[in-house]
Amino acid sequence: MGSNDIMNLARTYGQPAGKALVEKFINRCNGNAWNEHRWVRFNTYLVGMRERIEALTTAAELAGHGKPLSRQILEAKKIPPLREKDLAKEKTLSDTQADDLEKLLAALRDLESKFAESETSQPYKPVPTPSLRIRPPL
Repeated sequence: MGSNDIMNLARTYGQPAGKALVEKFINRCNGNAWNEHRWVRFNTYLVGMRERIEALTTAAELAGHGKPLSRQILEAKKIPPLREKDLAKEKTLSDTQADDLEKLLAALRDLESKFAESETSQPYKPVPTPSLRIRPPL
């Protein structure tokens, strides 16, 4: 694409898009647009987190197909929880590491409970409905 074509596209689409962004995030709401954006992100995060935290306790402790996580954490102090190709690299958890994991698991259970208790409907409904995903970095 030639430089004239690129500049024509910029004038036709780029300038109106830039003006729309300025209008949305700077001029709107008497400068409150950034707070509005943060509010939307916070509520979107809560919706996604609620979806991900539901049934955590059941999945962690009552799964019939494996050991409860609390038991795995306790056993990991004596038996390495992960298998390595090189057996010398297998590691057990220290007492401190196991205690920290137990505290974090308890905090997640507490968070699940707090979400279950707060059934009050919020006026903001994110569209589309958000989804939190855990993925490895690409």
